[in-house]
Amino acid sequence: MQLSTGGAERAARALSLLTLASAPRPLPRVLGKLCSEIASLLPADVVSVYLREADAHGPLLVMRANIGLGEGAVGNIQLRPGEGITGFAAEILAPVWVQSAGANARNKPFPGIGEESFPSFLALPVVRGGEAVAVLVLQRGPRDGFQESERLLSAALTGAIGLALEVAAGRAGVAETRAPRPVRLHGVSVVDGQATGTARLLEDCRLAASNPRVRLSEAFDRTARMARRSLEALGESLPEVARSHAYTISQLLSDQRLRATIEEACEELGVGPGLVEVARRYALTPYRTGADGPGADWLVQRARAVSSLCTVLAHRVGDRPPVGKGEALVCTEDPGAFVALELVARQGKALVIGDAVNADAATVCLLQAAGVPVVAEVAGAYEWMRGGEPLLVDGNMGTVSVRPSAAARVDARERGRGDRDAED
Repeated sequence: MQLSTGGAERAARALSLLTLASAPRPLPRVLGKLCSEIASLLPADVVSVYLREADAHGPLLVMRANIGLGEGAVGNIQLRPGEGITGFAAEILAPVWVQSAGANARNKPFPGIGEESFPSFLALPVVRGGEAVAVLVLQRGPRDGFQESERLLSAALTGAIGLALEVAAGRAGVAETRAPRPVRLHGVSVVDGQATGTARLLEDCRLAASNPRVRLSEAFDRTARMARRSLEALGESLPEVARSHAYTISQLLSDQRLRATIEEACEELGVGPGLVEVARRYALTPYRTGADGPGADWLVQRARAVSSLCTVLAHRVGDRPPVGKGEALVCTEDPGAFVALELVARQGKALVIGDAVNADAATVCLLQAAGVPVVAEVAGAYEWMRGGEPLLVDGNMGTVSVRPSAAARVDARERGRGDRDAED
């Protein structure tokens, strides 16, 4: 039996997903690219990947990649195994397809992200070791179901998701067992400059606030003072777009309703989980309100700033600043405006991001004004780096050297002095 030209092309594209899944990129980037390719291949209007994680209450399915829905959905749409159609597929370890999700008793809607426009719903678990480690979700419009042949192809495509997870886990495992040695990681230059510093891996809110030592109200006041001092220090060096971010920051610090919301959530859920919940609510706000145009952009910008504020508050409550003097901060994704201001205030040396970052993001604008080098899209950042290890961050070349030689560190420091002398 011979495949038609179209069938052969589709088969070749499906096989190419395995190459994509093995690419040396941060896992969020790999999953995002897989969503995009799968959406084009089938085609599908919406493609999402949920990963099995856990919190204090047990297993959790968290949307970690998506194409077709609002940006705020990623990281903020969460389900328990058995909850919703996606959770049901994870529970029974079998694909679930419904023609109209809205009419299905198991459906759990998330208002405001636009998924109601794509009710034809196919959830396919990625099974490893007798449990669903992920779920691939495909959606189409009300008149477009998934034919049997498409459901079979979709089931095969889950192999690419599973491979991406295995590759990421394998790299992490190798990094845990290998002897320390110098390595150079490649990324994308975001802010020019060269700096040496010791690595500091940013902790999430729950971990940072797991042992509260500072009252939340005191942490909020300290954060406000820090942010205002850092903005004043940057002063006239802020470009126009950065001033817009500075205005958003100032508004948040004066927003008593936001402060009350944070305090209420932390009182009800505990500090770490409460801060996570507030960040999640604000991330979804632009899509729930149905805002459009500049209004939507402002809400997205504000949501990112709130998330960053929550991160800094968690670290302050735990009395463990997110970064210290002489450290290079390492993050999986854009840490946001307040973390950037902490980096400036505490004389951090550089920022390394595993995922991509927008050139006009608050983080980039603020650190550019402060002359702090930034390198993004660094594959293997968390696999190869450990807290306290020396780093050489080269924002000119877009590279990060882990455990660089003493000569390379001295050369970087000399170059930095030369740049400052030229400016003077």
